[in-house]
Order: sequence, then structure tokens, then C-alpha cells
Amino acid sequence: MKTRTFFEEAAIMLRGDSYNGGHDYYVTWQQLRNANVGETWASFANCDRAMIEEDLTVVYKDDNGCATLLRTEVSDDSPDPVHTENVELIWFEFNNNI
Repeated sequence: MKTRTFFEEAAIMLRGDSYNGGHDYYVTWQQLRNANVGETWASFANCDRAMIEEDLTVVYKDDNGCATLLRTEVSDDSPDPVHTENVELIWFEFNNNI
């Protein structure tokens, strides 16, 4: 008998890194389905230099999916780092055929 395995991928990976390391965070589809408006997940960086941190906040949700804001903050590698921020609206569509 042949056996196959299927597994659910994370919906999105939030990147977290810096000159001194950091931690990514994986947001799952189940977390998005169970989330309330205002819920936030975040990665983190261990220091301020050459850093990237991302957070994801639910801003709207219905039975079909949820709208989120992805905030990405990055800095350069200087001793006095300059930070820039970008915000992106992302729609996650739920599979309602299950």
C-alpha cells in the first residue's frame, strides 16, 4: 500500500533577524481562522543594527477570510541605525469548501 502525507503550510512567515540574530514567527491558517480583529503576531530581532522585524495585525474578518496589515521595519548596519517602515495590506482567503 502506498502512503502519502499532506500537511498545512504556514499562512505567512514573519521575518525576524539582526546583526545579533532574531526569531521568525509562522502564522498558521488556524490562527487566522480563530483570530479576532486587533490580534497581532510578531517576529523579533535581538538588536537594533541590520535588523528586520515584522508584525501582522487583523483589521477585518468575515467568513471568507481576513484582512491584515503587515508592518515591516528594517534598519541599516551603522552604529546609529536608521529605521524605515513599510505597511502592506494582505487578504487571506479561507477555503470554505471543507
